Amino acid sequence: MNQSGSKLKVDAIREMLLERIESGIYPQGECLPTESELAEELAVSRGTVSKALASLVHLGLVERRPRVGTKVVERTGAPVPAKHNLNAFAFIYPGEHHPGIWQIVSGFNEAAQSVGRRTLLLSVGSDFEKEAQILNHLTDFNVRAVAVYPLIVNVDQRHQIEKALLKCPCPVVLAENSLPGVNIPSVIGDAFDAAYTMTRHLVDKGCRTIGFISNDSLSINIRDRYMGYKKAMQDSGLELHQAHILQVPEIKPDFDHPLEGVRRLAGRWFDHIDALPDGCLCADDFIGLGCLDVAKQRGIKIPEAMKIAGIGGYLPATGADNSIELTTYKLPFLEIGKRTFQLVHDLAKNRHSDENIFYLKGSLHLGMTT
Repeated sequence: MNQSGSKLKVDAIREMLLERIESGIYPQGECLPTESELAEELAVSRGTVSKALASLVHLGLVERRPRVGTKVVERTGAPVPAKHNLNAFAFIYPGEHHPGIWQIVSGFNEAAQSVGRRTLLLSVGSDFEKEAQILNHLTDFNVRAVAVYPLIVNVDQRHQIEKALLKCPCPVVLAENSLPGVNIPSVIGDAFDAAYTMTRHLVDKGCRTIGFISNDSLSINIRDRYMGYKKAMQDSGLELHQAHILQVPEIKPDFDHPLEGVRRLAGRWFDHIDALPDGCLCADDFIGLGCLDVAKQRGIKIPEAMKIAGIGGYLPATGADNSIELTTYKLPFLEIGKRTFQLVHDLAKNRHSDENIFYLKGSLHLGMTT
């Protein structure tokens, strides 16, 4: 990269960190993430992060101490020497590590750039309290509307997020999730169609006993996948065997090691079944890869002994062992992001639709597991 290009990247990282300090994501008196953590999150070099932090030190906003880290300077009434009038649309989401989430964020940002609209992209991991804090302060910086990809891991957290969303002072749109009883527009992939399509595909491939595996079963998204699976089984005249169905309510997101938890989930399913079905629908591609791994460990040949289908289509065209391609339903994540931006844009201009939930269909992607 030439020198001017490098400077532009440093400037962009500085502005992003500055906005996070202004919005309270990095509170006064508390330490920022390490240079290595920021470099990984923002997909830049550690040197770029170091230069951006050095410019914030020069502005008197942060201080850097050996063995302590970079801390936001506590201020006593002095204004932050930066622009508060962002005039932007924000997107709050769990993190870039999940490929589906990142495609949605990319689609949102791409649509914004096409019309010259500034965006504020805020990754909060699984910290729903930070998410609520940000929602309460968006209008302080003239954020005109916000899209949120809520990560809901339990019922209590869901109630907290619902309260924060309803109190948000600017228009809100949900991406790839919906909250029944909360009148907030949402754009989601058609989970029912995804599961129905994949179950019928397994039937077309000769399967007559088909299992179902999911976690996060309390979410509407996963419930719709189960209902699509159930409907396809009924339409095909096939019996549902409860011993072949495993629905786990909790979800423990680990964006750095996404296969760890789903391998355990798949192991529970294999231990749970009374006899090996000839097909299995996994509610998520990661679960599908976990199922492939466990099947391989147990000497079960895929697809000869059992066929596996997933939902998502956001993974590289390889399985966990880098040798087998997963048959899956490719959800239109990029289009979900673009449609989410359009809805945010309309609401900011006070243009409302009679429709509250927008379902976007995807398509079957044939792999080697069916």
